[in-house]
Amino acid sequence: ILAQVKYNKKIPQLAFAAQEITIALQEAEREDLKLTLIISEDKDSPESFQIQILEPMRVEVTGSDANGTMYGGLEVADRIRLGLPLENMQKSPFIKKRGIKFNIPFDARTPSYDDTGDAAQINTETIYDFEFWKAYLDDLARYRYNVLSLWSTHPYPSIIQLEDYPEVALDDVYRVSEGVFQPHHKNRLQNVDLDEPGTMVLVKEIPMKDKIKHWQKVFEYAGDRGIEIYLFHWNVMTFGATGKYGITPDQSNPVSIDYMRKCIRQALLTYPQISGIGVTAGENADNNIEGEFSIENYLFNTYGRGIMDVLEQQPEREVRFIFRRHMSGLG
Repeated sequence: ILAQVKYNKKIPQLAFAAQEITIALQEAEREDLKLTLIISEDKDSPESFQIQILEPMRVEVTGSDANGTMYGGLEVADRIRLGLPLENMQKSPFIKKRGIKFNIPFDARTPSYDDTGDAAQINTETIYDFEFWKAYLDDLARYRYNVLSLWSTHPYPSIIQLEDYPEVALDDVYRVSEGVFQPHHKNRLQNVDLDEPGTMVLVKEIPMKDKIKHWQKVFEYAGDRGIEIYLFHWNVMTFGATGKYGITPDQSNPVSIDYMRKCIRQALLTYPQISGIGVTAGENADNNIEGEFSIENYLFNTYGRGIMDVLEQQPEREVRFIFRRHMSGLG
């Protein structure tokens, strides 16, 4: 049946669509259909596709880009599974960015906003399992999502190695021990002393260089499924780095500002698949400070300048910057 689907095997999105069509044909016990997956570049209509019935049993799917052809192929696979007729059609996405908000528990030392639930702690180990990401990202593609936003208070000690702040990088992966959390422990592990013996449990031994390889592989696989990676942050937080080299969660600390700028720059250089950086201006910021250390200046001098540093080196790159005004006031 594989021979029934013709496509460019070098393009991952087309290979995935062909795989889905092949499985659908096998499930439907059909051997009468011949399909061709084609890309006809049209930058004015991203992710669009056209299905043409050329003969009763010959179908051609043409997309405006790799994602468009993949979505057209998935449309065919869905219709075969559901026993629906294949018809001539044209489709374009109504919503351009279709994303998932994923509060990601990188480590007990670099938590997401609230990792005090069992699910977050158990899944601290799961997110280092590449088989989980394969299944998850395949499903996101099947459901036509094209953005995965990963939300963390401060992910960088768990995902990059900095030349100027080498000891910030964290080897291995830890979760919080069972029974540590109490009902009053809300958000960001604020009331938990991770240095207290027995508070943390080692769930995976892995050096930083291998963590980086893992996330590069995950992000590359996301790209193969037409999914962009966005990193989102709450501010101002420095989990995993606090106390090292004078780093503090303080928007008026020049060391913290320099450190954060270099985090953003190194993350974008380490992971070319990152398409966007998102910030929350409220949460742990002091919105009453004016002048040099106002929250606006902090965000510009860290996230803004970090992105600009990368664009100087990679002028063709596009990085989307998203400003979330939650808890900061409209002004």
